[in-house]
Amino acid sequence: MTTFTAEAKTAHFTPTIVCVDDEEKVLSVLRRVLTPLNARIKAFSEAARALEYVRANTVSVVISDMRMPSMSGAEFLAETFRLQPNAYRMLITGFSDLPSTVSAVNDGRIQRYLSKPWNNDALLAAVKEGLSYHELIEANYRLQSDIKQKNITLEQEVSLRTKQLRKALRTLQAEHHRSEEAFKGTINVLTNAVSVNPIADGHFHQNVSELAATLALKMELPDDHVERIRLAGQLINLGLLGVDPEILKKSHARLTVQEQNELKKHPQIAELILSPARHFDELAQILGSQNEAFNGAGYPHGLVGDVIPLGSRIVTVARDFWRFAGQSGDDFSLAYKKAVHQLKQGMGIHYDPDIVACLCELDLEEIKRFDEREHALTPNDLEPGMVLLDDLYNAAGLLLLAKDYVLTDEAISKLRDYQEVDGDVLFIRAETTPECGATLNNTEQ
Repeated sequence: MTTFTAEAKTAHFTPTIVCVDDEEKVLSVLRRVLTPLNARIKAFSEAARALEYVRANTVSVVISDMRMPSMSGAEFLAETFRLQPNAYRMLITGFSDLPSTVSAVNDGRIQRYLSKPWNNDALLAAVKEGLSYHELIEANYRLQSDIKQKNITLEQEVSLRTKQLRKALRTLQAEHHRSEEAFKGTINVLTNAVSVNPIADGHFHQNVSELAATLALKMELPDDHVERIRLAGQLINLGLLGVDPEILKKSHARLTVQEQNELKKHPQIAELILSPARHFDELAQILGSQNEAFNGAGYPHGLVGDVIPLGSRIVTVARDFWRFAGQSGDDFSLAYKKAVHQLKQGMGIHYDPDIVACLCELDLEEIKRFDEREHALTPNDLEPGMVLLDDLYNAAGLLLLAKDYVLTDEAISKLRDYQEVDGDVLFIRAETTPECGATLNNTEQ
C-alpha cells in the first residue's frame, strides 16, 4: 500500500479536493468538471487509500459516492469528519437508499447531497461553496489560534510585568522604609544636638512634640501631617544651636535690644540648618514660621491668619503652652489652667483661635509630660526581644534609643552600664513579644 506524506504548503495555499468513487469513469468526469476551480484534485477508487491521504494532508472538500465495495460513503465521511472536521463534505449517489443517506447526514455530517446523474453547473457551484466554506472556517480557525496565542503571550507578559512591578514595589517599600528610618534618625541626631546644650531644657522639646501631635490628631489631620508636626515639635529649639551661648544664659529681662534681635533669629537659623536637605522643606517651613502672629504682627514676614502654615500655628500653641506651664511652680493642674488662660488672652492676636479652642477641649490626662512615666521598667527588668513603646531619653533629654527598637542582649547591657555609671534613672516602657520566651509584669517606677 502506498504511504502518503504531507504536501508542503506554498506561499499561496492551493485548496485540495478529494474525490472517492469505485468507478474510474465517474472519477474522470469529476476531474474534468472541477478542473476550472484552480484546485488540487485527488481521485481515489478505494476509500482506504483516500483516508490515508486525508490523514496526512489538509483537505478543503471531500466528495464521496455512497455505495462502495469496502466502505460505505457514510462510513468514509464519518471518518473524514473525525480526521478533518473543517473539510466540506459532499455525498453523491445514484441509489434511492434513504436509510444510507440519513446515516451519511447524521454520522458523516455532510453539508451537501447530490444524486447521479448530476448537473455539472450545480456540482461546480456546490464545490465552489464548499471551497469558500473551508476557507472561511480555516481563516476563523487561524484567527482564533492567533488570538489564543496572543492571549497566552499577553498573559505571559502581564505575569512578567506583574512580577517586575511587585519586585519594584518591594524595592520601593524597602527604600521608603530605609529613607524613613534615615529621616527619623537625622531628626533624633539634631534633637540630641539641641538637648546636649546645658542651657537648653532637655525635655521641653519632647513635651512640645507630644502636645503638638495630640492637637494635630484632635484636628483629624492626616497621619503624615501629624508625624511632621510631631517632628517639628522635637526640633522647636534647633535654631538655638546658632545663637551665642552667653545670650542663652541670660534671662529675657537682661537681654539688650541687639541680643533680643539675635535670639529672634533662631527660627531662621533652623531653616538654614535644614536647607541643604530638600526632604526637610516642610519641617523647615514650620520651624521658620513659628514666630509669626495670627494678626500679622509677628516676624520675620508678618504673615496673617491662615497664610501661616498650619503646622507652625499648632507648634506655636504647643510651645507657648509649655513655656507658660513651665514658669509656674504649682502642681500641673494649676499650671495647666494658668497656661490656658494666657493662651486665651492671645487668641486672634498671637494664636489661631481654633487651635487654642482645640487645646481647651483636651483633658488634663491627654497632655503627656516627659516626667510622667507610668508602668516603667528598669534596665534590670528588660529581656531580649522586648520592643520599646516610647523613645528612651536620659535625664538630660538625650535620646538613647528610638521607639519600636527591639532590645538585644548588647543593648540591655549598655543600658545597665549607663545607669550604673551615670546614676540616671531610666524610665523605660517596653512590651514583651513572642521572642522573649516569657511574660513580664511591668512594675511602676
